[in-house]
Amino acid sequence: MNLQVADLRFSYRGRPVLEQVSLEVPSGSFCTLLGANGAGKTTLLKCMAGLLHPQGGRVQGDGEDLLALSTRQRAQRLGYVPQNVQASHSALTVWETVLSGRVPYRRGRLSREDRQAALEVVEQLHLEELALRPLDQLSGGERQRVFIARALAQHPQALLLDEPTSSLDLRAQQETLELLDRLRREWGLTLLAVLHDPNAAIAY
Repeated sequence: MNLQVADLRFSYRGRPVLEQVSLEVPSGSFCTLLGANGAGKTTLLKCMAGLLHPQGGRVQGDGEDLLALSTRQRAQRLGYVPQNVQASHSALTVWETVLSGRVPYRRGRLSREDRQAALEVVEQLHLEELALRPLDQLSGGERQRVFIARALAQHPQALLLDEPTSSLDLRAQQETLELLDRLRREWGLTLLAVLHDPNAAIAY
């Protein structure tokens, strides 16, 4: 999916954060957003994902107006992985969390197709041995893979990732970025990620 943002504007209580922001993310590419804290990177991703409502501008995917779609329709095209996902005292298991990514497709009870889609993602990300573990028993790197898996279970054409390597050690950071780049190539995904490390941005 080719992502295009044109003249996007957003303010918090009258304080401008995004002023006529435009960018294009070519289909199948891995693009990163770099910038200081408070520059508006997270706000931009949230506006693109439809979690915030911009005061002006357009967000398109292959020419389609993504902000005009329903939440369900947009989630079938765009996956969003937030930053610093917390799992303290979570009763959900890895399997249940990945299955929740199928909500945009569900019409009542889980279907065989929903379970198969979730299983394929669990296998792709090598989460089989963790499938029945509660989220709060996972390491930061393992938990990050689970939330990437949940977004992939939506079968999106593009992924928006807000600091997917934050709070991870160097090895886990590298493994996460290599995983994302492999998925980009194998699944034909378009990736837009907020990163803080310029070296990682250049490498991937």
